[in-house]
Amino acid sequence: MKKCLLLISIAALAFSGCKKEQQNASSNIPSAENSTQTESVKSTPAQPTLTTVPGVMLWDPNGSLWLEGDDGVMTWGKVDLQFGTQIEIVCDSAKNPEIKTSKRKSGGKIEDREFVRVKYDGKDNYWAQTALVSVNAKPAIVIENDTLIYNNPSLTSMTSTKIPFGKIVAVSQEGDYSPFVKIDAKLAPNYIDIRGKYIKWEKIVSDEVDVQALQMLELAKAAKSDEVRNELLKNAKTLTPSTIVANLIAEYEAELNTELTAAGIEIEKTYTEKTLSDIVYIRSENGDTINVRETPATGKVVAKVQDGDAFMVVGETNETDVIDGKESTWLHGYVGKKGENDENGGQIFTSTEGWIFGGYTAH
Repeated sequence: MKKCLLLISIAALAFSGCKKEQQNASSNIPSAENSTQTESVKSTPAQPTLTTVPGVMLWDPNGSLWLEGDDGVMTWGKVDLQFGTQIEIVCDSAKNPEIKTSKRKSGGKIEDREFVRVKYDGKDNYWAQTALVSVNAKPAIVIENDTLIYNNPSLTSMTSTKIPFGKIVAVSQEGDYSPFVKIDAKLAPNYIDIRGKYIKWEKIVSDEVDVQALQMLELAKAAKSDEVRNELLKNAKTLTPSTIVANLIAEYEAELNTELTAAGIEIEKTYTEKTLSDIVYIRSENGDTINVRETPATGKVVAKVQDGDAFMVVGETNETDVIDGKESTWLHGYVGKKGENDENGGQIFTSTEGWIFGGYTAH
């Protein structure tokens, strides 16, 4: 009997030992939850801290922004920035610009170019060619003609290179070089690259309104449409720039007025209209087409008419102009194409409405 009890006790001890070993082994196996948490921590890399510094587009008249493809090739990002436009340059936490050499695809050619990362219109994935921008700089306008450039912030380092009045330059935001400012610029027509040179600070203004107004003036000079040009000049003046920039705009308008006066048209002339009911026909020398304008004289061209076309007049200006040696009013009405008649032979007039110079018409 005692022998039997001893065997039972030994068996119980053995079973208890096995159970503890199983529990200990189980405790060494990580749970699925713990494993997932560990993997999650490992898969979250630290993100680099990015910041920006101001930059300026230097290429005249426009500089392009580029996008990098999956193959590393830069293609045009369908964004062109006007000369002097303020941009943001993407940098690391130490304010070092992100610069890389990549292949650029343009006009069927692929060439190596150096690019700097740019943030524009809220997007930081654009790139610009480093040769066309100034980093850590803001735009300013040169306000004295033939402003001399210095190699160093010293009165004895004068060069023979001059910057013309009204030119936009990029002024560095690094350091105090009083009484000088450090600039970058590109001088047309040969696009001379000016980098890290100096001019006297009193030779520039850096007001944002002045810069914007001057950009509008440059766009107006390049405009092919009278309507666009006049609207740009109007908008530039509405900004109420400084006297210096306002005078630049006035000088251009005076030049423009001289040209238009030679052609018999006054710029921004005011016209008043009186009612007139008539039908006239186009008479042009050598069969030239005649412009139909949205407003008298300098308005947008809405249509063209030919010799023999009809014009149903509903009004005319009280004022006259002289064009091609002919003095006449401007006629307001609707176009009727030659030969387009109704079933009764009457002239059909279209819904095209506008103004034509009366000197090019006859009854």
